[in-house]
Parts: sequence; structure tokens; C-alpha cells
Amino acid sequence: LCRFGARSSPKPVLKFCVPAAAECLAGFAAGSATTGAGVAVACCQTLRIIVGQLGRGLLEKLATILPPLLDLAGASGGRGRDAEELGGAALESLRALVRAVGPFISPYLQKLLTLTVEDALAHLRLALVEGLARDLVASVPPRLLLPAVQAGASAALQAFPASAACAEYGSHLLRLQRFASYEAWIFSEATPEFVASSGDAAAMAGILALISGGSRAAVGALGAGGALEDVPSVVLRRDPTRPSAPLESAERLVWDAFCAEGSALHLNEVTALAFSSFALRLDIGAVRSHVEKAMSWARCSQPALLAEQSTRRAGGGLRGDAEAAGRSIAVCSLLHGLAAAAPGISEELLLPLACKDLASVLLASRRCALRLAALHRPGAAALRKRKRPSEAPLSAAALRAPMEVLMDHSWWWFDTAGAALGFLTSALRSATGTAAGEPSDASAKALEQTVDVVSDACVDLIDVCEFLPPPEGSPIAGAAQEAIHGALVAVASAAEGPKVKQILSAVLSKTRSEDVEVRLSAIRGCQLIWSELGAQVVSGLSDVVMYASELLEDEDARVEEAVRRLIKTIEECTGESLQEALKR
Repeated sequence: LCRFGARSSPKPVLKFCVPAAAECLAGFAAGSATTGAGVAVACCQTLRIIVGQLGRGLLEKLATILPPLLDLAGASGGRGRDAEELGGAALESLRALVRAVGPFISPYLQKLLTLTVEDALAHLRLALVEGLARDLVASVPPRLLLPAVQAGASAALQAFPASAACAEYGSHLLRLQRFASYEAWIFSEATPEFVASSGDAAAMAGILALISGGSRAAVGALGAGGALEDVPSVVLRRDPTRPSAPLESAERLVWDAFCAEGSALHLNEVTALAFSSFALRLDIGAVRSHVEKAMSWARCSQPALLAEQSTRRAGGGLRGDAEAAGRSIAVCSLLHGLAAAAPGISEELLLPLACKDLASVLLASRRCALRLAALHRPGAAALRKRKRPSEAPLSAAALRAPMEVLMDHSWWWFDTAGAALGFLTSALRSATGTAAGEPSDASAKALEQTVDVVSDACVDLIDVCEFLPPPEGSPIAGAAQEAIHGALVAVASAAEGPKVKQILSAVLSKTRSEDVEVRLSAIRGCQLIWSELGAQVVSGLSDVVMYASELLEDEDARVEEAVRRLIKTIEECTGESLQEALKR
């Protein structure tokens, strides 16, 4: 009846049907309804039909329809079939209204945004909530939506508790993740003219405010007495098995993957997409200015990222490092996303601005890891007690197991190192992989400087493997080694002349460690370099042969096997046998 009436004679529909449906929905939202939930669902369906027929002809009744729909969707926070069906029906009606009258919905915009970011809606169909959010982006003019999103994000940050249990920050982080996704969607479709007219300084301030959520949550949780290891599992929601690649496009930003639970790492990824989409619509000078602002913010008044932590010998609690570590992780995520979205600016802009900071982060991460290992590994007396003279000899793995303490003590070294290595690898690969012909003098100098500054720090991170289990059975150890090896390949690829041999020699020098996992990691890193770069690193062949001949006599069979795989890889790259050289 409404479909027919709205089309042929809309006045009675507007006068009688719309107010009646709105009144019914208001009763259900207030909990005073005397009929079943199916009546409210039918009212929502009726309103969707009317909206479909009248479109903007419904504007005069917007104030009648929207408030009860918003209240019903917000009040349907309980579990159960009726609540889920009511909430879904209300959200579908809201979506229809937004699509029909989006440009005129400003008075209710903040309530609509709040509805989509609230954790209370998590039990509903998440795709439907995301659909409402995407409809807002598609239907509301960005000049109206962006300020509302920024205001909502600012309010969400102000609501952050200064000190609370780790778990309490989940809903606060989730709100920021969803506000960040709004910005990513808006900027991905925005024109350069809109970005310029909307005030890029204010937009950058908003992006930095969003990405500060992770460090604020870590500081608050640790300040409330939370355990250090609760931060990676509860605040960061770290998943070592998940590839650490930046979001490539707004189409891949789905809430089921990035906005279903509060996660500082997901907040960083989504905000990085917003930043790269924003930066791509600016000229290079403006991008440089904003990158410098982000670096300055993340340094926390230090000369470089984690500069104090990279030189600390003793003293200073790890709890006090939460803000500096969190900001370092965040800014590396921003730069990683930008390097992936705009490969051409890595050697021109990003690496010259950040290479010293990257080296500082890697040094600090290694120092933090070794300090934690020293604090938690057993002493010599404890190791002697593990075996009595009358007992059977312990295996090498059993003897080493008590030393693998970094498995359970990974805050914050694992996350800062991973973020820095991820950005460094992406930036160097894009710089060496996208250049057409010979690089310019400025680009060549930037790459040379980066290699000089970061190569030793990358190689020395292999030392943390002494206190990690074999990577085959440990996601953390596997992810750490994969990140280190990827960076070593990228650094070697960017190196020129004698520097290539120097890097290979530095990696191979780690094979003289007393710990078998350090030796194995160095060998595997060297093999990956040869496998990916081949003849580019042939200048280091003599050093490889020297170390390989020694390692073929290693007491651990896994080392000997790894060396043989390395030799086979080199022979495949060079087309020559190394057997005679190894006998000398």
C-alpha cells in the first residue's frame, strides 16, 4: 500500500503512515511497546519502502523518522534473535535514509557516526554496520563529513582513561580504528582541491591524534600496574603469524579484518592508509613537511627515535618506555604505508629523513631484547642443577631451552624492530626496484647513506636469536628472523661495490657465535641474500667459501645441513662448483 500510495498520492503517506511507523519504533526503543518485535521490523520495512519511493520528498519528515530509528538501533544492544533482528532492520532503514538524503543529514551526523563506532553494536552483523559507514562516506559531502569525523575522534580520545586495565582500552581503540577508517575512505576519494581547501595542517593533526591511541593505551595500562606481556597480547593484539604488510587500498579495508576488535596495531595500519591517501593528494613539499611533523612527534623530544633507549646501559624501567616505543611503532607504520603507496619518494624523501631514526630504533630494540634476556635467563648454578651426575646426558635442545627467555618477554623490542625493519625493507626495495636506468646522484647518495647507517644495526639484530627457540616451532622467532633476513636482503641490494662484501662478511661473522641458533640464522640470511641477488653479491664469494669450509665441521648437524644448502644456492647462482675451493 505504501509503495503504491507514496508514488500516486504521497500526502496521506506522509501525514499518516510515517508518523505511525515512527511512533511504533519510538515505543520499542523506549521499552514501552505492547506488541511483538515483528511489528517494529515491519515498520522499518515500511519506512524503507517509503524512502525508496519518495527519496528527498521525505525531507519534511526527517525529524520524525530519524530519532526513533537511531534510538532503536542504539537500544538494540542486547543479545537474542529479536534484538538482532530489530537492530538489523533499523540499520537497513538508516542506510536507505542516508543514501536518499545524505547531503541534508547534518543535524544527525554525529549521532550516526557514534552509532557506527560504538562497541555495543559488535554483536550485530558487522558488515551491516560497515555498510552504514560506507553509505555515509558515499552520500554525505566530505566538507560536512570530515569535520564531523575529526570532532568524533577528538571526543573519543578525550574519553581515553589515563590509567586502566589493559582490557578496558579495547573499546576505546576500536572507536579510533573506525574513525580512522572513515578518514581513509574519505581521503581515498578526495580531490587535491578538497584536501587543500579543508586545511591539510588540521588533517595532519587529526591523523597524529588518531595514531597516538596505541601509545596512550600502553602507557595507561602499564601505569595501572598491568603486566608488560599483556600489552602485546591485549593492547597491540599482536599476531606474529600475520604478514606485516600495509593496507594497499581503501577497498581492502573491511571492518571484519581491521575494526572488529580493539587493536593498536590495526589502528596503526588503518591510520597509515588514511595518511598515505591524504599525502598522495599533496605536493612533495607539503608531504615533506607532514613527514617531518610525524617524526618530530614520535621522537618525544629526543634527537632520534628511541635515542635514549639505544644508548641506555642500565637503569630506567621498561614501563617508562611505553610512550616512546608506541610512537616509534606508529610512525614506522605511517612511513611504511606511504613507502608502499608512493614508491618513488622513498629515496628522495623518506630514507634521508628517517635512516638515522631507523638505526636508533634497531639499536634500541636489540639492547632491550638483550637486557630482558639478562634479567630472565637462569644463572649458571640453575643450569648445573638441571642435571645430576647420575642422570643421563641432556640433549643440546634441552640444555638450550632455559635460555629461550625472549619468547615470553617480547615487549617492546619485537614490535619496534618489526615496524622499523618492515618500513626499511619496503623503502629500500621500492627505491632499488622502481628506478629506471641509472639513479640520480641524489638518489644514489641517499641509498648509500642509508646502507652505511643501518647495515650494522640490521646485522647485529641476529644476536637476539640466542635467546629465542628455533623458528620452525615459534611464531615470534620465525617472524623476527623473517623480518631481519628481509631487511638484510634489501640492504645488500641497495649496496654498491665493496659495501656488498662488507655486509656479507658482517653476516657471516655471526656464524662464529657459540649459540647454534645465531649461527643458523646467519647462514640462512646469507643464503637468502644469494638466492635473491645472485651475481650482484659475487664479490663476497671468497669470504663465503672461507666461512663455509669452517662450518662444514660444525658439531651441530643442522648447521652443516644449512651450509650445504647455502653452497648449493651459490653454485646455482654462479654456475660453478665450489667443491675444490672448499677443500683448500
